[in-house]
Amino acid sequence: MSVVSRRAVLRGAGGVAAYGLVAATLPRAAVSADAAGSASAVCLSMLFPGGKGKFDSDRYRDQHLPLIRGIYGDSVERIELRVAPPPPKRVQSRFPGPPAAFLAAVNIWISKLDEFGKHTAESGQKIQADLQKVSGITPYVQYDLTLTLSGDPRADVPVGTDVASTYFPNKDGGRWDGKYFVEKYLPKVMEVYGKDTLRRIEVSQGRTGQGGVKAALIGSSHLYIRDRDAFNAAGMKGGMQLFQEAPNYTDIMGVFAMMKVHAAG
Repeated sequence: MSVVSRRAVLRGAGGVAAYGLVAATLPRAAVSADAAGSASAVCLSMLFPGGKGKFDSDRYRDQHLPLIRGIYGDSVERIELRVAPPPPKRVQSRFPGPPAAFLAAVNIWISKLDEFGKHTAESGQKIQADLQKVSGITPYVQYDLTLTLSGDPRADVPVGTDVASTYFPNKDGGRWDGKYFVEKYLPKVMEVYGKDTLRRIEVSQGRTGQGGVKAALIGSSHLYIRDRDAFNAAGMKGGMQLFQEAPNYTDIMGVFAMMKVHAAG
């Protein structure tokens, strides 16, 4: 996907209600002609930080996801919930290990921005009230723009798939070169892991955050894993090569998260 051709997709999008629910009316002027379709370019992302608080992933799967799918209909391509595994038990300690950076991540890929905005304006309070029953954690919420995707279609990624994600905080003065990441770095990722190990790759750039402010995350990459053992082995062999490549595209310390697709629809 071309970065240049989608620059205007999110221009003017903003206005976020309490508890991180995006309730903006998305103007037609913000939508580029190629933002629709099965490979939806715009994604509403929600990240629930670890530490204090809980996230009821089963309630999200069984009640919240069907609710929002019914509200949004075909204005969204896919809703995906990924959750972090519980911290491993320490062999020589009765205390659990440190919590994951993020307990859960939700991505809603939007295929019809104008309809999505309309449904949100009409049903935002209902969605917000139900989401509060899932978690009391205030999530990071932002619109992301898909820079590139490859591999299996989104719809073919099954529940239970492991996903290795790296998030790059949008710090003042920070640098994250999406063009270099996509054109130079990702081919090296494929050299290390191979298509038989990875099911899908998706890279996004943060565009608009809560209340119209800058996005909390400037970029994110997601490696959907087909073979976890092969992925781990390849990482042990070639991971340092990829780590040494980082200064070429960023001066930001990425936040790594290994999650599992818990629900999708």
